[in-house]
Amino acid sequence: MTMWRTYRLAGTAILGLCMVGNALSQGRAQGLEAVSVALISEDPAAALSEVGEPFLASALDLIDRGHLVQNGASGTPLTSAQVDLLVDHLLNGPAGRATALIRSTHSTDLSDMAAGARMQLFGELGRAQDIEALMALLPESATTRLTTTMERALGALFDRDPLTFARARGLGGNAPLAERVLIRALSATGDVRALQALTPLLIGNSQNLDAALLAVAELARSGVPTDWSIADSARGHLTTPDINVMCAAASLAGAVLDGDSIPELIVLLGHEALDVRRASRRSLQEISGLRHGHDAARWRSWYEVETHWMNSEWPSLKLALDSGDVPKTLGALGVVAAHRLDRRKLVTSVEPLLFAFDERIRNHAARSLGELGVRSAIPSLISALEDPPIQSVALAALVRLTGRRLPPDPQAWRDALGLTP
Repeated sequence: MTMWRTYRLAGTAILGLCMVGNALSQGRAQGLEAVSVALISEDPAAALSEVGEPFLASALDLIDRGHLVQNGASGTPLTSAQVDLLVDHLLNGPAGRATALIRSTHSTDLSDMAAGARMQLFGELGRAQDIEALMALLPESATTRLTTTMERALGALFDRDPLTFARARGLGGNAPLAERVLIRALSATGDVRALQALTPLLIGNSQNLDAALLAVAELARSGVPTDWSIADSARGHLTTPDINVMCAAASLAGAVLDGDSIPELIVLLGHEALDVRRASRRSLQEISGLRHGHDAARWRSWYEVETHWMNSEWPSLKLALDSGDVPKTLGALGVVAAHRLDRRKLVTSVEPLLFAFDERIRNHAARSLGELGVRSAIPSLISALEDPPIQSVALAALVRLTGRRLPPDPQAWRDALGLTP
């Protein structure tokens, strides 16, 4: 046996006994050394390819340890470029094998670099079934950098595997920070399935209720169709003693144009907390289209006028909308969009007119829905894109409601919003 081979085997034995307190098999130790040598070669990418798939586990071990290892000695720390190279090496191997390795060798005491690399791997592999293991990588004491890495990885999962939305429901309850990062990632998707994943948090005991309310508000403002039940669930939080939750609930009321929250929002204009007053004012402006600032008296006056109109004028207007008489229906549609108090009733009556027999009625209905601003009408307006005579008006209404500019293709709109036909 040559002197060099004797030295190498001795070094491997030392590595197997001493490396970060973990016992390694001789084969695993040799793999660890081979990956380390490849990383400091002139062409690391090519050298890693020559190391081969059997040493994927060794590459992951090296990421976890955070140091280059040669001949049984712990060397210099890995650079971020070397970690990225190892991540690419893992991803170029069999995806199933890489996923199994990431999951099976998971440790709760990983360094930030190691945890971040694993998060990146999960995101790149893009498999819904990995979301639980991904979220388990984030400690409650995580740095901002690590939480950002987690958020990006979650975003990649949502983008690459739509089943991730369903698996996200109810996750993170025992890990408040991971749940908060998940909420942020969901809010950034602009997808109705994110709304469905967040809704259970609005009625549960989540420590991140404020974040969930704000995420739903952000989704609504991005054009995601919202169900009126969300407004009903959030309205009760306007009277909570928790200032953060109160602010978030006030913001959501405006995002979903909840007219039933107006009396409480007017009261909150006098709240001692500036953030509550600001959120309430903004929501009143969104609901009404008016700019009365923090003047509670002016808001009450407007509310009383609108309430009187709903009680005295709306019943006859509703009959006109349902009459089937073209002049009466067109006249009623011209009045509806000027009133903002109870848009739930208004939209429920106008929406069916998108499919009326008369083209003029369909045209005015599409225009009125855009002016009313209620996003629950988005699915019907998408269907109206298939009606050539009103396609341009329906498209303009969709752009106004969502802020998105897409072609007049119903499927393109459904795909963008995560809707099913």
